[in-house]
Amino acid sequence: FSKRTAPASSTHFYVTTKHGDVRCARAGASSPSSKNPLLFVMDGPNVLELWEQRFAAQSGRLLQDHSCFAYEPPGVGFSVPSPAYDYSLEAQVEVMDEVIGALAANDEEEFVLCCGCSHVLVALYRNEKST
Repeated sequence: FSKRTAPASSTHFYVTTKHGDVRCARAGASSPSSKNPLLFVMDGPNVLELWEQRFAAQSGRLLQDHSCFAYEPPGVGFSVPSPAYDYSLEAQVEVMDEVIGALAANDEEEFVLCCGCSHVLVALYRNEKST
C-alpha cells in the first residue's frame, strides 16, 4: 500500500502504531472537567470527513460536555496499514490499544467506546482480554 495524501485539516492528526499510521480527529469540549471522552471508530465507507459533517457538526450539547475523538483503523480512509498488518482481531485490538494509549497520554483517562459494525466485536474482545 502506498500512503495517500489526506485533505489538510486542523482537527486531524496521526497516531503511529506498529500496524500503520492511524488518522484521528478531535471535536468537542477541551476542558479537563468535561465528562469521559468518547472514542468513535470509523468503519468503511464512513471516514473522518463524514463523521465531522454528520456527527461533530450537529451534536451541540454532546460536544459541549465531552471531548470526542474518532479514528480510521488501518485500511479505512487515510489510515494506511503496514505491510505486516493482517486484519486479525488481535491486530485490531492492538491498534485500538495503541490509539487509546496515545490519546490517554494527552490527559484523557477513561474512554467511552462508540463502535459500529465489526468494531463492536473488537471492543468486546479488548474488554474480555483486559478482565
